[in-house]
Amino acid sequence: MVVVADELETQLVAGAGVYEMNCAQCHVAGKGGPTAPALIGTAIVKGPAKAIIEVVLKGQTGKVVVDGKPFNGQMPAFDYLTDEEIASVVAYIRKQFGEVGEVVPVQTVTDARPK
Repeated sequence: MVVVADELETQLVAGAGVYEMNCAQCHVAGKGGPTAPALIGTAIVKGPAKAIIEVVLKGQTGKVVVDGKPFNGQMPAFDYLTDEEIASVVAYIRKQFGEVGEVVPVQTVTDARPK
């Protein structure tokens, strides 16, 4: 799905679909599970979009502490998603689970993508 994501509402609708197809199985409605941390209200979700973009693009392996709870799992890279899909899912995650309602510029994803 290619989305020109210039408006928040457009990103949120598209991002909800990307989340359901790629993230929901492990992050379980933002509440997390045994191998994936919760997203609801966490510092990374409330922080700059670039931090989430980096995790989506590169994945994450090894020990990580999310809001005081340790995890030692593996999140694969979702670098096969388009820049528009990543911008949309990050906007959705930040709004849905962190109450941060901001457009995530597609260019931010493009700039973060490894060359």
